[in-house]
Amino acid sequence: MKLFLVFCFVIVLAGSVHASLGISPAYKDFNFAPNEEIRLHFRIFSDEPDRKLEVYVKGDFAEYVTLSETELKGGGEFDAVIKLPAVASRPGPNYLGIGVREAPPEDVFIGVSIDISSTVVINVPYPGKYIEANLGVEDGNTGDNIPVEVHVVNRGNEDLNVDVDVNFYSETGNVGSIEFSSIDLVSGDDRYFRKYLDSTGYEPGDYLAEAI
Repeated sequence: MKLFLVFCFVIVLAGSVHASLGISPAYKDFNFAPNEEIRLHFRIFSDEPDRKLEVYVKGDFAEYVTLSETELKGGGEFDAVIKLPAVASRPGPNYLGIGVREAPPEDVFIGVSIDISSTVVINVPYPGKYIEANLGVEDGNTGDNIPVEVHVVNRGNEDLNVDVDVNFYSETGNVGSIEFSSIDLVSGDDRYFRKYLDSTGYEPGDYLAEAI
């Protein structure tokens, strides 16, 4: 899982910045399901215990989010409930931000405002057949068993049978391949295909790997 922590500072003629905010979790990823209810729990950390914080929602599906708290003082916890609609208007990854904003004290005319949010990704299936795939091959020495990994995600709304092959090429052409057993992959699911390439007999140099 990839974690993203976003800090946005708006500074106007401030001599120094000491305040900070933290949010947990910083990243969540879900597959869209019609009328599904997603419940999230957030914790806010601050080094200013008396600072007033505004809880907010922005981005895709923001109109379907209900917050248990709209204001916090210094830090604390709150819940966000996402009631997904029956139909999503845009396929692909939809990005929702849930976070807090820290306002300068009322007796400070010029100050610092800190804004931090958690990124919630809601993956809406594409119509028909749609696959996302990533190929990873590490560098190695001649004679090594080199890890080969293909990550496949079914982003379409159809269930698929997936058959993966990885071919290896030098300047002279195809020098080898790895075949994987085919699997059934339902909409929204993913699968890692992992094997080792036996590089015995390979000459030192650069090779191209191609996943099909």
